[in-house]
This record gives sequence, structure tokens and C-alpha cells, in this order.
Amino acid sequence: MAFAQDQKPAFLSHYVSPEFSQGVVKKKNGSIEKASLNYNAVTQEIIFEVGDTKYALAEINTIDSVSFQSKKFIPVDSVFYEVVPVSSSSNLYVQHKCRVELGGADIGYGSKTQTTATTSLSSYNNQGSNRMMYNLQLPSEYKITPYDEYWLKNGNSYIKANNAKQIQKVYPGKEAEIKSYLKTNKPDLKNQADLIALLIALNK
Repeated sequence: MAFAQDQKPAFLSHYVSPEFSQGVVKKKNGSIEKASLNYNAVTQEIIFEVGDTKYALAEINTIDSVSFQSKKFIPVDSVFYEVVPVSSSSNLYVQHKCRVELGGADIGYGSKTQTTATTSLSSYNNQGSNRMMYNLQLPSEYKITPYDEYWLKNGNSYIKANNAKQIQKVYPGKEAEIKSYLKTNKPDLKNQADLIALLIALNK
């Protein structure tokens, strides 16, 4: 996107970290690539930085995990989930998202600028004139609302864990325990710390 010079841009806080930092991309074949990384909550992609230009990781089916700033992400279908350890045998998976609104109208989850494209770490030099940049700024009339969705893994499947009924699917037979915990502790299951505390209690 391009804006007139007299427009005053505001920083678009759609990244999980306020700045890019050195991280590691681990491939399923065991190879490792290092880059300046961050996570874009609008597109749910891992973005890497080369100079002043930003690109999204492509071919994510070949990626095992991505790590930066003590965070670990794994590819799930076409997006990335953050892996948050709960116990030695259990993790919470966080899908970071955000809504983009313009003038009070929602322009859609996952909206991309017209200058968005993806590339891989090894191929960005070959993109030539087709290389596209991710924008970090929007005019001040844009509004970004971040939010998270939570998942638990059951076998090879991911099950939503945003409310008590969904969590009960992962912990069958513990319905009474879950109900008792909710009544006693009154956790906010949209709060990551509260949700983790519940999961720790269920994993004892």
C-alpha cells in the first residue's frame, strides 16, 4: 500500500513481538536456517527480514518448527501455532489472530495488502521483480484488535480449547472435575494463564 506523504502512519501492532529478532527455522530433514523472525497475526505467517524487506516463509509443510525470543511455533495446515508447554507430556497450542478494521468496518480476518507475497529463506534472491513486501504501518484510522484461539492435541488431531465443553472432549471422564474447578476458581478461559492453570490441574 502507498500513502500520501502528509498522512501520518501509526505502527500496526499485528506482530506477536514488537521487533524482529534472530531465530531458527528447523526443517523436517534436519537442516537449520537462521534469520530475523517475527509472527504476523493478520496472515498467521512467520515473517523473516532481509535488510528492510520482509517475506513470509513458504513451503511450510517442510518445516518442523520455528523458534525466536523463547517462543516456538509449528506449522498446522497453512498457518502456525505457538507451542506453550503445560506439563512434561502436554502442550497448549495458541493460534494468534487479529482483526483489522477501517472506519468502524471490519475489512476481514486474514486480510493482506496488495503487496503481500511469500517466499522461502533459500529462494528470496531469485524472486526478482516479483518480490513483494509486508507493510508494518497503516494510517491512524485503522484499528488492530488481537485475539487468540486455543487448541489441544488429541492423538494427531487438534481440538479447540476455548471453553469448558471443548476442553471436556480432550479430557473425557473429567467433566465433574472440570465443573468443580470452574466453580471454585472462576477462571477466564480466554486468559492464557488461567487456561494453563486449569490444564495443569487436569494433568495431575
